[in-house]
Amino acid sequence: MVGERLSRRVLAFTPVNDRLATIHIGAIFFNITLIRANVPVEEKDDMTKDAFFERMDNMITATATMSKLCLVILTHI
Repeated sequence: MVGERLSRRVLAFTPVNDRLATIHIGAIFFNITLIRANVPVEEKDDMTKDAFFERMDNMITATATMSKLCLVILTHI
């Protein structure tokens, strides 16, 4: 959820899947990208975890061309 003041600065919101989403925010001197990542729990198989981290790595790489600042927020679900 984005507050009313910040919502005017949102350039894009991209829900990638049920575990990954990005929001691009236009700041004064540069753009900021937040990546929300719900990391697979330890009980998940290695293939699932590897696919998740590969996708997240691709997102970070793509974000480097769009923003000066990229924050990754990791949580476990």
